[in-house]
Amino acid sequence: MENELLHGRQRQLLALLKTQQRVVTSKELASLLEVSDRTVRNDVIVLNNVLERHGAKIETTRGKGLILRMPEEVSPILSDLAHTPDTLQSREDRANFLLVKLLLSDTAFQLGDLEDEMFISRTTLENDIRYLRKLVTMRRPNLYLNRRENRISIETSEWNRRLVLTKIFSESWDYHSREGVFLQDTQLNPYTFYSILELTKNVIRSKNIKMDDYDLIGLVFNIAVAEFRIRTGHPLDTLIDVTPDILNVAPLVNELMDSIENDIQTVFDANERIGVMVSLSFRQHPSFASDDPDEILRHLDQNALRTTDLFLQRILAEYGVDFSQDKQLYADLAIHIFRLEKRLRYSYERRNPLLPAIKSRFIYFFELAMTIRNCFQSVYGMSVGEDEWGYFADILITSSHRTAKRHFKNGIPVAFVSHLGRSDRNMLASQIQSIYGDTIDLRGPYSIYEKTQITLASPKIILSTVRLETVRPELVSIPHLTIPASFGDEAFLQLNALLRECRDSLFFQKLPRHPKSYFDRDLFFIDQDFSNEQEVITFLTYHISQLGYATEECTNRALEREELSSTAVENGVAIPRVRVLGPSKTIIAFMQLRKPILWGSQKVSTIFLLSISETDLPLFGTLLNYLVNNLCSWDKRKKVMQIQSFEDLLQLL
Repeated sequence: MENELLHGRQRQLLALLKTQQRVVTSKELASLLEVSDRTVRNDVIVLNNVLERHGAKIETTRGKGLILRMPEEVSPILSDLAHTPDTLQSREDRANFLLVKLLLSDTAFQLGDLEDEMFISRTTLENDIRYLRKLVTMRRPNLYLNRRENRISIETSEWNRRLVLTKIFSESWDYHSREGVFLQDTQLNPYTFYSILELTKNVIRSKNIKMDDYDLIGLVFNIAVAEFRIRTGHPLDTLIDVTPDILNVAPLVNELMDSIENDIQTVFDANERIGVMVSLSFRQHPSFASDDPDEILRHLDQNALRTTDLFLQRILAEYGVDFSQDKQLYADLAIHIFRLEKRLRYSYERRNPLLPAIKSRFIYFFELAMTIRNCFQSVYGMSVGEDEWGYFADILITSSHRTAKRHFKNGIPVAFVSHLGRSDRNMLASQIQSIYGDTIDLRGPYSIYEKTQITLASPKIILSTVRLETVRPELVSIPHLTIPASFGDEAFLQLNALLRECRDSLFFQKLPRHPKSYFDRDLFFIDQDFSNEQEVITFLTYHISQLGYATEECTNRALEREELSSTAVENGVAIPRVRVLGPSKTIIAFMQLRKPILWGSQKVSTIFLLSISETDLPLFGTLLNYLVNNLCSWDKRKKVMQIQSFEDLLQLL
């Protein structure tokens, strides 16, 4: 494939389509690339001219969007094109590229050489180095970025180099492709890698070791990186301290390494094998014989149980959310904490690929999960980063779904009201039931005249083929949705939103007053110019304190919260939040920037800052969910961007 046929933006578009593996609208792509719809359409034409010779194509479906169709065997070819150095468009991509180069080098790099290779200016490179320095000091294993005049290098142990290389390479693995994909600079031998992959899978299966795909690939890359480093003269330079539980896997690891040595002719000494034992120990799942939570807990140490107790107690004390009745949640948390301590003991912090979605769509559960950082520090003396908080949020979200399932044993009660003929309404009811299964308890169908039967059905939601406001105004106090005779995508999304609100009502209190009352005309700002998130937060919290909604301490607390984890969500929106101590009143400030700024790793132009008083903490989740689901969703984003006055904002509420 001729690389010169495509420029960086077109390669980035190809990478986005390849990653999505679904129909994506040109508007979504245009927003991600920060170009117009027309530019995206023109780039698709250019891409298709190149893709045609490889049997691939970007298909356009009228009214839906774009999707990349490709034979499995060409996935590595397209990945190679999408990941050439010319596509280092984002700061994260450049930081990863630079980090790999530094980790694989025994000598320092001249900054001028890096500029030429990465096709960037000195200013951009300096900014990337500052970002990388912050990144490697915040995440395990901690690395030291050594900068001397115009030369740069990384100083760390061989073990830490391998941990970071393994993490970067395994996270670049393409699970949609039969062959996967390496970063261009791995320098790993493909034959050696696939040989290690097959041998590892065979041994893991034969010994009935429980391990998910992500951890299996991580183990394989760990061994492949070790082989590469040994072969290039970089054996492990220090002995690894191990505990008895690590040595439990020694027979399995020795069998695996013997088979690998016979196949690829690289010798792994005792220290190298201990490194693989460590890697396997924190990747395999505990093999408890019973699925009973009580039985599982008997296999875990007291520190894991103590941390779990502390975590749930803190959530209850600080947010008023009680998870104590869910025994499965307790076991899931304890097992995760048990495994997490093992990983962190050896400086391995796992990336959470779902973190952006969790922080945007399950924003309150992420906020609850952040409580683990103090609990883990208190018991183990170890810090825990936001990727790990995301895994705790996953466990809490799953518990909320179980709670909803227990509460609605047969599904959420939904009444179906229709003016259609008997056969048509039965067909539509059958279609809806087939989509949702036991998620809903579909009652009816009822005719519009059966008011008594509808009321006796006690529905949480009413679906109607006619507008209830017109024919049954006495029922509009129940959440309802008017659907067309053909249940399409829009109705599906709207019903999903109502079902989510119904489940959320089990955890989040209803707002005591209309959302409009949480906004103030004096905290409405448009066409503002700021350089970074700290400036925005300082400006908004200053005005909040000046208006008497909070004390001056509000600013420092909001900045400290932002430092822990970026509050940017999806679609160019950020929702910084602060819990205010002392005399205060819950309020939401609104700001629209003239030009987007980089907020964390996302570009943001719209900000909702939530300042919540201690007395209103039970409403914290309700307000966060309201902002995310009602004002920050993709369909509302355009309307929010067009706000020109405080009245425009109130109208959206």
